[in-house]
Amino acid sequence: MESKESEQLDPKAALDLIADTRTRARRALEVNGGLLYAAWGLAWLIGYGVVWLSVRGHPIYRTPSAWTFVVMGACMAAALAISIITIGRAMHGVTGSSSTSGKLYGWAWAISFICLFFIIGGLGHAGAPAAVIGLFASAGPALVVSIMYLVSGALWNNRTMFVVGAWLALTSGVAMFFGAVTFDLLMALVGGGGFLVAALYEARRKRS
Repeated sequence: MESKESEQLDPKAALDLIADTRTRARRALEVNGGLLYAAWGLAWLIGYGVVWLSVRGHPIYRTPSAWTFVVMGACMAAALAISIITIGRAMHGVTGSSSTSGKLYGWAWAISFICLFFIIGGLGHAGAPAAVIGLFASAGPALVVSIMYLVSGALWNNRTMFVVGAWLALTSGVAMFFGAVTFDLLMALVGGGGFLVAALYEARRKRS
């Protein structure tokens, strides 16, 4: 017959079990940040890069070629889709308020970009100069993504995501003073580079 003491749960073992359960739950719900940052980094590098190649070298700003908008839009859409799918997988099996928050988060991305496209179209309809439309068309995605990353980092206590959002917001804000052409180049190199650095950091952090 086992002693009364052996029937009692060891407090240290109980704490270890609780900690292990929490760790497993956190990892199961953890978003693959490296994939998100890599997707947005490539979208920034390719999307803004092709726009810059289309407008560089001209003394007077001209509207980028139509194909560059197609490429940039496709890059942004791909990064957005990867973000929604990745977050959806992390929330798979989760019910209640957390599941609802994940779905609303995905819709927030989609609605923000749809509204952005309407705003750009509205500027053209109002007769805004091509340089102004071009600058806003380039800065708009950076504004949306930076705000979403800042809010997401704050809500999920994810410092890497918050830093990426802050970096993108600050660099895009400063780049506005250099004009539409230089803005595209800076976003491709500095903005896209920031995402890729974050992706490498996340990859190293997971291996450690």
